Amino acid sequence: MQRFFEKLRYGLSGFMAGRYGVDALTLPLVIVSCACTLVSSFGNMGFLRLAGTIILIYALFRMFSRNFDKRRKELYAYSNLSQKMKKKIALYQKIHAERHIKKYFKCPNCKAWLSVPKGKGKLKINCTKCHHEFIRKS
Repeated sequence: MQRFFEKLRYGLSGFMAGRYGVDALTLPLVIVSCACTLVSSFGNMGFLRLAGTIILIYALFRMFSRNFDKRRKELYAYSNLSQKMKKKIALYQKIHAERHIKKYFKCPNCKAWLSVPKGKGKLKINCTKCHHEFIRKS
């Protein structure tokens, strides 16, 4: 029996040689696919089951692909998107944690987030990035 698994392992490693394999995007795709399939099983939601199946097929296509350049570009785009989302989540967590002592405003010019002390009345706020001045009530 052990010899069978050894042959299977060598056969699979030979098959996967020259293929892209599993990367940081494959696992989230498989998780989303499983979640769609699981949620679709609770009700009559065939479109979610179909979406889960399509996502799983795409994940398998990525794993067995031999086009390394396109898979790297997709991974790079996913990494950039996930980093932006992580930064946004961290910002909103910070805003929520400091909501009793600070008030946050977005600069109307460059869209940067600025914090001011809460409860100080009308303040003239100077953006640290673009030096645009605007007045807001804290």
